[in-house]
Amino acid sequence: RAGNKGESAVIDFALDTEETPVILTASPEAFSPNGDKIKDSLILTPVLNVTAGIQSYSLVITDASGKIVKKIASEGKIKNEFVWDGFTDAGRKAEDGTYRAGIEVVYEKGDVSNAVTRDFILDTAYPEIEAGADYTLFSPDKDGSKDTILIRQKTSREQLITGQLKNQAGVTVKEFVWEGTAKDFVWDGTDENGNTVPDGKYLYTVSSEDKAGNKTEKKIDNITVDNRQTTVFVTADKKGFTPNADGIDDRIEFSTMTTLKDGVESWKLTIRKKGEAAVKTFRGDVLPEKIIWDGKTEDGRVVEGVFDAEYSVAYLKGNKPVSVTKEFTVDISAPEVQISLSPMPFSPDNDGVDDELAITMNVTDANEIKDWSLDIVDRQGNAFTSFGGKGTPAEKIYWDGISKSGELVLAAEDYPYRLKVEDIYGNVTQKYGIIPVDVLVVKEGDKLKIRIANITFAPDSAELRKDDPEIKAKNEYVLGRLAEILAKYNNYKIIIEGHAVSVFWADPVKAQKEQTEELIPLSKARAETVKKYLQQLGIGESRMTTEGIGGRSPIVPHSDLENRWKNRRVEFILVK
Repeated sequence: RAGNKGESAVIDFALDTEETPVILTASPEAFSPNGDKIKDSLILTPVLNVTAGIQSYSLVITDASGKIVKKIASEGKIKNEFVWDGFTDAGRKAEDGTYRAGIEVVYEKGDVSNAVTRDFILDTAYPEIEAGADYTLFSPDKDGSKDTILIRQKTSREQLITGQLKNQAGVTVKEFVWEGTAKDFVWDGTDENGNTVPDGKYLYTVSSEDKAGNKTEKKIDNITVDNRQTTVFVTADKKGFTPNADGIDDRIEFSTMTTLKDGVESWKLTIRKKGEAAVKTFRGDVLPEKIIWDGKTEDGRVVEGVFDAEYSVAYLKGNKPVSVTKEFTVDISAPEVQISLSPMPFSPDNDGVDDELAITMNVTDANEIKDWSLDIVDRQGNAFTSFGGKGTPAEKIYWDGISKSGELVLAAEDYPYRLKVEDIYGNVTQKYGIIPVDVLVVKEGDKLKIRIANITFAPDSAELRKDDPEIKAKNEYVLGRLAEILAKYNNYKIIIEGHAVSVFWADPVKAQKEQTEELIPLSKARAETVKKYLQQLGIGESRMTTEGIGGRSPIVPHSDLENRWKNRRVEFILVK
């Protein structure tokens, strides 16, 4: 009112009503941060209508439960795109699963805009594929053998699985597609048009790639198609033969021929008696030019009759051609021989029980018997005794256990024998076997003695052999049988003597040193081992004493290199 005038400073301000929408996209819809350079990262792209005046923004990635695994926040201008490598804020790889991203943009004018992507997938698992075939070589020639190949497959469930068969030039001849899981299938060697493919090698590939770019591929290479023809021939060199060991027509020879010599798995020549089963089979994997048969069947017999031979070749690709000879005859009659022994074992110790071995021989033949022989040897193969004669042998002969030189069999020993029978045409039959001898109790003067050379110790040791199951079992049998016999003589004291072989018998000085320092201690220790074993089997310790005799009392001279093994023994002296 007094006329004084004042004016404030001018304040500028902006009025902005423009909308600020935001869109956030994620690409690809699935990714696999596994370092294979295929879809290894996710691109998040914000699309803003207004890019100016941004105060701050915040981008978060959450898992299916809504938990934040990654957050990017800043002020000012927003980036054109964000790349997520699959790692969390904690620096760990995020687990496979479903995720989504959200963004919040704050403008200086106060607007706040939000956007969320659609769900996307983090998937680092490769498709699972297994593929294989029982065999890869086949011949689709419709002969009924390996005409097809079975491809076995096992896969995880995937959107698309493809299989391709390609030739050596890389050209696809057949293609397969599966949704879900791949199935086993049979390839018959034809292409997409049903035509048989050319001979050669083929490659099968089965593969699958998921949305995240994980790709798995399995291959079966060297699938081979082989339709070459196969033919075989076989002929016999004579119409018949007489395998009687007389040097004339004792064998028959078969000649073979094969048109295709490679790719052979095996061959077989089967000799068949007319109207009956096979009697002999030859086999191999290298093609033969000739095969010789000596007339013997699989069980070693010679059988008369009419025969033929079938020759077959099995190829890896499945073909099995066959050829058969003309008929031929086998004309031979060898003696049929049966032998039995009783008692088993026998004990020729003059106690009136099982002192003689009855050897029963039953010989039959279409022809006359020329002669026969029965040879019995010791464990070293040395002749012990023999029987023989002209013509058919007596049905039964008896042996008292005495050799030709008057030596009694050793206790608990096995004596091999050979029975040979020959007919007048030179056809020979031989039988082999073992004559077991029991533990013998022999009277010498006023003493009873058991002499055993068949208890086996480890070399230069008093320990019973255990490394060989057969020897171990033999020791257990002999000592067990010995304990049974000693138990029957319970009124007798037992002196167990160990005996040994002298190696230095030719040098008295060395022999004496060997006897004192080696043989006596060793034989004594072995006698002690036997004593302890018998004690475990129930023989009273008070009944038994031991002595080490060494090489002082040989049965045969130590210089008899063939027989001195008999000196290495254990003797049991029974004294009342």
